[in-house]
Amino acid sequence: MITSQLRDLEDAYQVKAAFFRDKLEKFGGRKGVVELVRDALEFQKKHDFQKELDLLQPLVAFLEDVPFRPVDSISYVCISDEMEWSIYQHNNPTSLKKVIKNLSDICPIDSVLRQYGMAAWELGDYSTASKVLKNAISWNPVSASCKLLLAMVHMDQKNWEEGFQITLGALDVAYKPADIKRCYEFIVDYFGQKKMFEECFYFCWLQSKFTYLDRDYEKMVDDLLFLSNILKKSKISLSEENLLNAAHRHKVPLDVNPNIPVIAAKRCQEESLANNKELAEYFSNIMLDLQKCKSKGKDKSLKAVLVRYKN
Repeated sequence: MITSQLRDLEDAYQVKAAFFRDKLEKFGGRKGVVELVRDALEFQKKHDFQKELDLLQPLVAFLEDVPFRPVDSISYVCISDEMEWSIYQHNNPTSLKKVIKNLSDICPIDSVLRQYGMAAWELGDYSTASKVLKNAISWNPVSASCKLLLAMVHMDQKNWEEGFQITLGALDVAYKPADIKRCYEFIVDYFGQKKMFEECFYFCWLQSKFTYLDRDYEKMVDDLLFLSNILKKSKISLSEENLLNAAHRHKVPLDVNPNIPVIAAKRCQEESLANNKELAEYFSNIMLDLQKCKSKGKDKSLKAVLVRYKN
């Protein structure tokens, strides 16, 4: 019975997919959409955000009425990034009663909406940016970049609590050191506006663990020194124990989600066994980037930082 239902769902999906592909031909199909996003990115590099919006607007309007609606037995997502897709599958395993269809092979909806939302944010159109980015996240719930953009939209409008919660959601799925660093940066900003400088100190240190460039790290060291001087005047004692307590109290992870490197390692092994060299290297590089941060983090132990500031 279940097999018959799944077959019917698959047949219905193929009909909708064919219809969507046909309609998408007005933009040149998937290839045309990808080229459109690339052209929009060129406008972004030139800071010509209005032209970027104008270029993408017809496509974004078209994507408001796609023929895919979730039902009890089938979910539709659009996750263009291989690692993000792996994270989503890990968090949402399929079953005989639940089918997940990823539409990224038909159209990279998440990429289009993220690009448009970013341009709207750059122009200060927070209402449009928020609406479009929420839509992007509904298609791709594991996009750290979309969540960070939405967090910025809220923080720019002083919606600090909303921005903080969205940032925690981004940190849960972030796998790129740059995105993880930005998550902690936003968390520091959140506690900074609340004048909770002890939390700022601890989370600024966590941010430094994912900082590659020496000049950026030195700037962070200056920030840590500035914060420690404020805390000394307030006679607040800094310690690793207090860091753990602060992280626990505010539900802020101390590191990348531990599932992330496990997922990357599993996929790397699978792709290697299947002789998919390009994908195997892709997942291997994700593991290496995270390992580099872990290795660098040993040289940036909080104890060493505290000793430096006490001297």
